[in-house]
Amino acid sequence: YPTWKRTLNRRVREAQTKRFCKAQAIQRRLEEIEVTFRELEQQGIKLEKLLRDEDATPADQKTQWMNQLLYLVQKKNSLMSEESDLMITVQELKLEEQQWQLDQKLRCYMNRE
Repeated sequence: YPTWKRTLNRRVREAQTKRFCKAQAIQRRLEEIEVTFRELEQQGIKLEKLLRDEDATPADQKTQWMNQLLYLVQKKNSLMSEESDLMITVQELKLEEQQWQLDQKLRCYMNRE
């Protein structure tokens, strides 16, 4: 094997490993976001019940609960935005992998000639 082929193979393996690690990190973060979504939903349900059930609650308490509910909605929207960004990154990784496979096919065809 010439030196340039070994170097090329090493770089290919490094790029594959890098994509794989990035994909794993994204998957972990998506799972964390899913867990956080569920937690936020439960907190939101509790706050909604408090707001509906407590007719005799002082206005200050209701305002505080409403602010907490709005904060939960804001946090959920932020997580949804992050999730969308991560899904775009996943698509980029898939395209990079597809490009790598096409490059490999092209190299094989070029080596045959």
